[in-house]
Amino acid sequence: GVLICRHSVAGTFDLKSKAAMQRCRPLISQALVNIAYRARLQEQVDLKTLALQASEQRFRSFAAMASDWFWETDAEMRFVAYAGPDRKGRPLIDIVRGKFREDFAAAEDLANRAKWDAYHDLIARREEFRDFEYRIDAQVIGNSWFSISGKPHFGPDGAFLGYRGTSKDISARKAIDAELRSHRDHLDTHPDAGRGEPMTTTQPRGGVARDTWNVLTRELKPVVR
Repeated sequence: GVLICRHSVAGTFDLKSKAAMQRCRPLISQALVNIAYRARLQEQVDLKTLALQASEQRFRSFAAMASDWFWETDAEMRFVAYAGPDRKGRPLIDIVRGKFREDFAAAEDLANRAKWDAYHDLIARREEFRDFEYRIDAQVIGNSWFSISGKPHFGPDGAFLGYRGTSKDISARKAIDAELRSHRDHLDTHPDAGRGEPMTTTQPRGGVARDTWNVLTRELKPVVR
């Protein structure tokens, strides 16, 4: 770069002033270099910031379209991130931020101590877990079932930072399971159902429909036991 010094009065920069400027030249040169370097550095920071914002927006867009949620906890297992489809018109993170998973699990699900103790043991050992299923309290986001998988993550110094993982809504599958159990209970209560014997009130009234019902009940009975 070039530094030009000007004054409104001619002759102001005499030989003494020029000598002083010459002695300061290395400092001035370094200052100019620093200014240019900081400008380039700021430009790179701005570009990286824009790229990071674009990447974050892409992630949020993909997460919003996905059927799964992506979550993260701190070292105490409190939620700090939960990205994915909204529930009840709200992002899930607004509902669960700062809470433990147990805070919004249904009371009847938490009563299954064997299941939750096994989950807590994996967390205590900092191990990966997969397909842990639990029921959500209906007052939180409605009657829902989630299946979750997670892995621990650690800092550069090896310190445990929490878990990251995914959740998926398995409510539809659980509803089907409940329906199959209902059919199983009906078959256990009415052993002649599905064998072509006297019809019950739950059987279809019609030739083809009744035959189809008989076949289905015969096939489902050993499967759902």
